[in-house]
Amino acid sequence: MAMKRNSPDQYASRQATIYAILVPHYMTPGFAIPLARTSENSNSAYTPFTSDPGIIGGFLPLMPHGRVIELKKTFEVQIGHEEVFAVVDHLGSPSAGPKKEIVNVINGWINDVKQHVCQLNFALFCENIVMACDVGKKIYLNKASELGDEQAAARWFISAFICIPAIRILNAGHSQTKIFTEQRLTQSGAEIVIESPTKAQIYLPHEMLPTTRMQREYYRKDLGNTLKIANMCTGFSVSINYRSGDNIGDAPQEGRLKSIDNKISKIQLASPQEKRVAILISSCLVNPPEAVDLLNIYEDSSVYANTAVNLLLDIANNARSDSKKLPFAISKEIPRFVRMAYPRQRGRVILEFARELGGYPELSRAIKQIIYNSRQREIEDVSSEALAHLQY
Repeated sequence: MAMKRNSPDQYASRQATIYAILVPHYMTPGFAIPLARTSENSNSAYTPFTSDPGIIGGFLPLMPHGRVIELKKTFEVQIGHEEVFAVVDHLGSPSAGPKKEIVNVINGWINDVKQHVCQLNFALFCENIVMACDVGKKIYLNKASELGDEQAAARWFISAFICIPAIRILNAGHSQTKIFTEQRLTQSGAEIVIESPTKAQIYLPHEMLPTTRMQREYYRKDLGNTLKIANMCTGFSVSINYRSGDNIGDAPQEGRLKSIDNKISKIQLASPQEKRVAILISSCLVNPPEAVDLLNIYEDSSVYANTAVNLLLDIANNARSDSKKLPFAISKEIPRFVRMAYPRQRGRVILEFARELGGYPELSRAIKQIIYNSRQREIEDVSSEALAHLQY
């Protein structure tokens, strides 16, 4: 597969020919490294690296160590094309191309792979959840039998098969931090904590928290599938959490995380959904430094609340450098919080916001302005009660 950029000395050419694969191991089948040349007569080998997720960003010089197997058919690639992957099959035949093509190649012989670990890695790459769960469970049970300790086996399985795929998914939403996170975590390892006989946590650096709505949506499904595989294979419910500090060896800030979890549990019990959103806004205003972490972890059962959380997360991120700006930033978006609700819900939004947020001058004035300017019956019906809660 295409390498991750790890040097500023990449070759300046914008295009190259993929002509062979480099197999740095003696296993067949297995993944390999695509080899490129910049001209027909060149003796130098290069390999494409990725900059943005799944996109070729350039070509790195490479000194081949291992078996070089030439492709039957070469092909051209250039900066901006899809990432190139490479495999050698169980008969020693090479293949290289975009992920979709390599998945089709692997699917042709994955059922014949004898080594369970190798088969699981291919199943994860192909996003074959059924096979990954089936093979992964066998691997986990064998390891548990070998160690005589289910928790130790779960920790081993999560470290070996779940952490790096999860990190790569998160990296896809953090292209600017890809090199930092993957190299660092590969070397040092994420911290895996078995919290109970049925629950495990993967602790990652605070820098890997998604900071925008786009990043959250980008990885939500793929990350969920990866963690589901861990659960189906080991029986442990696996989730990801974050720690503060640059040192990856720092102990998780369990007190802070527990505080956030407790707040979320209380908020999720509130009803209706408009009240939960209002409480979330209030929680962010009471403790601005905690706002982004709280919003990144929070999940709701309603569409409106989740949409509102995404908007609130964007606001909190934009005001992160100066928390004093947060009340004003939220007040400007109060009309948007109201508009994103169904028309019949908007009166309830106004009422719950007034009850929870009426003590904040900027928000109180923004809510009052909506009430005075609205001709919508649902808002008029609650206006008297809502105004009674607005202090400014």
